[in-house]
Amino acid sequence: AIVLWEIWTRARPWDEVEGSDISFVNKLTDLVNAGARPQIPEGTESAPVGYQELMQHCWAGRADRRPNFASILAALERIAVPANPHAEAQL
Repeated sequence: AIVLWEIWTRARPWDEVEGSDISFVNKLTDLVNAGARPQIPEGTESAPVGYQELMQHCWAGRADRRPNFASILAALERIAVPANPHAEAQL
């Protein structure tokens, strides 16, 4: 999910969290364990259909609610084909 977020935003997640390496990791761990996730930015509604939903499913708080890699790959293939008319020929 974070990689999808980074690809879409072209930004670094958690940039607002300050601190040295150790304190950054501790702060970030506390945030994530408390359920915080990077904010979905304005403009995501123009992402390919299913992109935002996949991102949100991948960062579900409970691991058993997250899709497995095969499901993620299938979702990415469904998302990519309509977004790129040449994708079917490449698959």
